[in-house]
Amino acid sequence: MTTLLTQKIPARAAVAVTVLALVISLASARGKSDPVAAVSDTGPRAALAQADLDPAKLQRAAPAAEQRATDPFAATPAPAASPPASQPQQPSAPVAPALPFRYLGKAVEDGQVAVFLERGNENYSVAQGGQAGRDYRVEQITDASVTFTYLPLGQRQTLAVPARN
Repeated sequence: MTTLLTQKIPARAAVAVTVLALVISLASARGKSDPVAAVSDTGPRAALAQADLDPAKLQRAAPAAEQRATDPFAATPAPAASPPASQPQQPSAPVAPALPFRYLGKAVEDGQVAVFLERGNENYSVAQGGQAGRDYRVEQITDASVTFTYLPLGQRQTLAVPARN
């Protein structure tokens, strides 16, 4: 037989490795239980466990009404039928958005009054009856206000004209 080790192992090291292997094998054998011994346990413990497992004892009595109120795990009765909901409210009528215009000034030419308006980056010069964009028409121009009609809904809105100083 050929030797795998070319160096000699000291006797102390060989004994230490052998003892360590024995301790590990004993420790692992202790952790394993014998399944036959566990099943064949007929001692007083097994008899007591079999006597205590009466299925009739496991049935739970129905809790009293006052106990249901305090027991969070008690069976809850079905909720009472709620009264029918009242008539659904009719949706309110649509309302025109706030006027998007800013008054810049006005001009009178040949008795015709035109107002200058700003809407975002767009500027308009509109006389009475003219349109400012696609959705507003100027209905009336006075010294104190400009009245518009929001065309999609036919609602009138008024823009106050600042007083001249």
